Amino acid sequence: MLLILYHAVDTFLHSLVYVQTVIEISKADLTEYGDKFYIAVLEADAACSRWRMHIRSTSQAKRLCKNVQRLNRAAFHKMRACHIFTVDATMAQAFNSLEVEYIIILLQFGYVK
Repeated sequence: MLLILYHAVDTFLHSLVYVQTVIEISKADLTEYGDKFYIAVLEADAACSRWRMHIRSTSQAKRLCKNVQRLNRAAFHKMRACHIFTVDATMAQAFNSLEVEYIIILLQFGYVK
C-alpha cells in the first residue's frame, strides 16, 4: 500500500515538474520574440533619425519620420503578460538567478543531512 502511494506521489511530482519546464520554455521563447520586437522598434527609430538628417528636401518624408519618433516616445510601453510580468530579456535572467538560488539551497540541505 505504501509503495503504491509513493509511486502515485512520485508520478504527480514528475508531472508537475514537466509542466513547469514546458511553461519556462514557453516563457523563454516569448522573451526571445519580445526582445527581437524591441530591437526592431529601436532600429526603426534610429533609421528615422538617420533618414531625417540625410533627406532634407522632402517635407512628407520628414513629417513621417517625426511622427514615427513622436509615436515611439509617447506610446511605447513594454509588453506585459496578463499584467503579471514584463516580457523582455531580463525575464530570462531573473529566472536563471532564481533557479541558481534554489539549487544552492537544495545543495545546502543535502549536505546538512
